[in-house]
Amino acid sequence: MTTEKPRKKSRSQNRQRPKRYGNTKKSVLLERSQSYIEEVERKANNRFDRDVKPMGFPDVALEPASHSFDWKNNPVPLKDEELLAKFVIRKGEFGWLEDSRVDEISQFVADKNMSLDQALSLRSALLQQKTVYSHGRLKSRAKALFRLYNEGVSVVDLSKRFDFPPMNIFRVILTEKRWSKSRIKNACETRQK
Repeated sequence: MTTEKPRKKSRSQNRQRPKRYGNTKKSVLLERSQSYIEEVERKANNRFDRDVKPMGFPDVALEPASHSFDWKNNPVPLKDEELLAKFVIRKGEFGWLEDSRVDEISQFVADKNMSLDQALSLRSALLQQKTVYSHGRLKSRAKALFRLYNEGVSVVDLSKRFDFPPMNIFRVILTEKRWSKSRIKNACETRQK
């Protein structure tokens, strides 16, 4: 068993005072910059007592203009919105709709208290919500999606099968290939690779 002897300090280490932990004391910093602090406080307090008006303001105060609207408010009943939400969203259906699908939605909406534009807006909001809330599941299935992609399954088929947006699946696959975020972004923007 060996005993460790404390190392002997060199002459330069013996002459040095131990360093203070952290930065310079606050009292020392305040003392050093006392004149600057007083000048800044004086300027800050005097800014309210100016005789010269700031540039850009008119000499005469203008009266604010008032506007009035008559807006017909026609809220969509929650019951209709719930029915439409189930109809508008289909598994694996992301992005633009074909004309036949839009016609189908317009026929469904015809007897409801809702317009086609409101239905498509609702679809857009629901797809965005679905994308946000399913992101964790997408990340947890990244390896399986990558394996299936390598086996020859297309991104669109994976999207329909797992109900994730195709672009997000594509990004996850590239991430599994060890691509960086900047490389993925550049590849998606240029689309030449």
